[in-house]
Amino acid sequence: RACMSLSVRLLDAEECKTGTTPHRMPGGSYVHIWQHADTNGPTLLKGKSFKRQVLDSTTSLLKGRTLSTFDAYMTACETMWGVIIFLKFGLLLQIGGLVGAIGVLLFSALVQVFNCLAVSAVATNGLHAGTHQLLVANLGPTCGATVSLLYYLGMSALAAVEICGAVDALDILLDHEDNLPSTLISSYLDSGIIGSVSLALLSAIRAYDSHLVHTVGTVVLIVFAVTLLSTLLGTLHTASLDNLHANLLPPSGTLSLDQASVLVTFMYPCFAGILQPVNKAGELRTPYVSVPRAAIGSVLTSAAIFAVILVTIAASAPPAQLEEDAFVLNAWPHKYVGILGTMVVGIGSCISCLDVAPRILQAIAIGGSVPGLESIGLDLDSGVHHEPQRATAFTLVIALPFAWLGSIELVALAAAACFLQMYFTMDMSCAMLSALQSPGWRPKWPKITPVEATLAGLLCLATFQLMDAQLMSWVFGGWAVLAMGISLLSGNKLLGGGHAIAGLQYSIMLSSLKSLHKDESHSSHESAMQSPVTWRPQLLCLVHSPSKLEDGSAADKEAFSLLTLAQQLEEGRGITMVKTVAEPAPLHSGHDKAKSRRAVKAHLEDLCEQVG
Repeated sequence: RACMSLSVRLLDAEECKTGTTPHRMPGGSYVHIWQHADTNGPTLLKGKSFKRQVLDSTTSLLKGRTLSTFDAYMTACETMWGVIIFLKFGLLLQIGGLVGAIGVLLFSALVQVFNCLAVSAVATNGLHAGTHQLLVANLGPTCGATVSLLYYLGMSALAAVEICGAVDALDILLDHEDNLPSTLISSYLDSGIIGSVSLALLSAIRAYDSHLVHTVGTVVLIVFAVTLLSTLLGTLHTASLDNLHANLLPPSGTLSLDQASVLVTFMYPCFAGILQPVNKAGELRTPYVSVPRAAIGSVLTSAAIFAVILVTIAASAPPAQLEEDAFVLNAWPHKYVGILGTMVVGIGSCISCLDVAPRILQAIAIGGSVPGLESIGLDLDSGVHHEPQRATAFTLVIALPFAWLGSIELVALAAAACFLQMYFTMDMSCAMLSALQSPGWRPKWPKITPVEATLAGLLCLATFQLMDAQLMSWVFGGWAVLAMGISLLSGNKLLGGGHAIAGLQYSIMLSSLKSLHKDESHSSHESAMQSPVTWRPQLLCLVHSPSKLEDGSAADKEAFSLLTLAQQLEEGRGITMVKTVAEPAPLHSGHDKAKSRRAVKAHLEDLCEQVG
């Protein structure tokens, strides 16, 4: 595994003449590779052994992994502990009573626990430095980039949810002050104008230095703890068992489908954060252990905290006196602690989402699967602290329309829709990998079964259906159109790829090979005509790269002839894999490597298209 973490760089002729070339590793150390100009491969001439160099460099690389399981756990909790729990849990009790609210809470937590199992299995099937790499590795470049874009939109919408919640807390403060207007302008304009200005300011802070975001995150966690303790103490001051008993059931006696939809719309986004440990995988000391524990632990902890809050609010007042914003107004020792604390939590959660979203967009741009992102510089770092400033500005443009939807419920619904689609795709990928048992499927933890992964996907569909069935159709349809558009613009003929599709192809080819021994050989022409043909040829064609020959057209002509022969042999019934060994020019960055790979891939696709 240590060797697999190393990057390899080809040496050009000038570097070979000098005799030694230092290669900088991601951890900051250097590996010296010696190579003669008259040899075909690298040869160690002096110094430490190559094995010793690899071990030393890998040790330096691993020193950069400083985050623990607790750090990943708190990162996930930061995303889950937002303004909704302070502002909307009273409304959930008004609509569904304690039984309905707790039921939706347990259902949402169950959905996310199953999603955590699937995500953890996929995330520990090899080391991935972020969510985008995880999705691309399992779904392929096109589908992986499409799902990553939806995840990016979900994080942008979640940032708008948090900042709009902070503005709502400000309006609550104004509404309960005698000498002040109930709103600055109107509830809608306050959310749009103040929310937009706040998003712009927080985006500027994030674009300047992301380390400030981490400092703000620590302060926000402290403020959250103080605010939660203050609101709980203030609410318990008026709590009684009679109030708790009176608020057990919904006011109407039963919970309608529309009421359940509102409950799920507000409750489910409170658990959106299970992929945050995956985003930190490249910095975790033990990612295979930390990612599952942090994801599942954050869901269970959040569910316990949310249940305590709901029970406390239900016991604070009888149904007729239970108010939507009573939780923050009853804070001890004064309502200002609850309201101002909610505002700080909203601002902190917003900037945390704005910290994650640009990195996702930058990773998509660097991958090159979505045409046009590189051309506008979304893959670049800039500024004094080398931050993704262009990606942050683009994220601001995406998040601003969400702030003008006029309701936290609508923004939360949009965010939840994006997350559910992403989780569903990941669950189905895990189910396929578990069922096929392809050679590349070796998750460290947990050993999830295809039934469990499929159940996770069905739970996502049920949640989506409960929230808004029409929106579910639009999101899945939009995902399909977006994937086909990306595939068309990028020149790819197929949407497949990744471990899941590779496992399916492997299963098909393996079953075809195993079926060969079942074919009976018939000597007579009559018996041969009566027997079914089950053989499907599987051919691997290794063609020359144009760089191997002085005349590139000669290499293309030879490759064309070889592929034509392969097509005639299989008669359209088999699978043909075309590969080439290219000798690229010296590469100096990851962008050059990606461009070189895309150029070679495009060359092979052109050859296949010529053959038809």
